[in-house]
Order: sequence, then C-alpha cells, then structure tokens
Amino acid sequence: MQQEDRPDLELGHAGDRTRLFLKLMAVNQKRIYGYILSLVPRISDADDIMQDTLVILWEKFDTFQEGSNFVAWANSIAYYRILHYQRNTSTGTSILDSHTIQLLAQDSAKEMADLDDRIEQLRKCIKRLPHLDRMLIHLRYDQEISVKRIAERIGRSKETVYKSLVRIYRLLFRCIHRQQFQGGEL
Repeated sequence: MQQEDRPDLELGHAGDRTRLFLKLMAVNQKRIYGYILSLVPRISDADDIMQDTLVILWEKFDTFQEGSNFVAWANSIAYYRILHYQRNTSTGTSILDSHTIQLLAQDSAKEMADLDDRIEQLRKCIKRLPHLDRMLIHLRYDQEISVKRIAERIGRSKETVYKSLVRIYRLLFRCIHRQQFQGGEL
C-alpha cells in the first residue's frame, strides 16, 4: 500500500490530535459559546470572542492534557479573551468591569460543574430504566422523533406514548433527586 492511500501514516500524532480537537469542539462548542455569552452582553462581541477563542484553542491544543476537562480549559482561555477584548475594544462604555467579569466567570464555572453533575446523574438513571423506557427516551431525544411518529413506530396511541414519557420523567426526576441527596437508586 502506498503512502498516499493511508494519509494517517504521514500525520501520525498530529492527525490524532486534530481528530481529538475536532471531536471535543463538536461536542462542547455550544457550552463554550454559552459561557462567553454569559459574560458578554452583546452577541456580536461574543461572536468575535468565540472566533478568537477557537483560534487560540487550536494554537494551544498541544498544551491540553487529554482526559482532563476540555470545557474548563477552553473556558479559561475564553475568559482571558473576554478580558483582552474588553481592554482593547472598550470605548469607555464598558458595561462590566474586570472584577465583575471575574465574579460572573466563577459563578458560571460553578453552574457548569453542577450541570455536568446533573447530566451524569441523568445518564446513570437512564441506564437503570427498563429497555422499553430507554428506547422511548432514545427515540424522543437522541433521534428527535415526534411523539406521533414514535406512536406509529411502536404501534401505540399518542396518548399512551405521552403517558409513558410522563411516567419516565417522574422516574428520572426521583432517581436524580435520590442521587443528589441520598445516593439512592431508581
């Protein structure tokens, strides 16, 4: 087999890192942008900061330790881009000072960590559901299929599917609540 038939051979480690970066960005770009939006009041400014942040993330990706928290790493870079952007584009009408941005960033980081915990708890609870319940959740939210189409697919009425989803929501809510406060199960 010739070298050009296997482009990964010449890329080696760099190709693996590129794929990892793209995968992490695909999964986390909305969260990073949300973090920026939580600290920057103007969408146009947030868009500019996000673009700058993406460039820097790529340039500094070799410093990222695989297996560590990518979003925390990316948000720390975004935080400094926000401060830099504010210093260099301010026309004297800055809405937030750097201390306020720092306080908001700390609150945002805590909220994101709490959200990560809740998402992990939800995943654990979903795994504990009976197979049919997991399938309904998968069809409705992973595949984004309407309740009407799910009902047609599984041969049940829309009302039955709605009732099943409400029952599953309650189970998941109780499971998450137990995990948060009692360490319990479904």
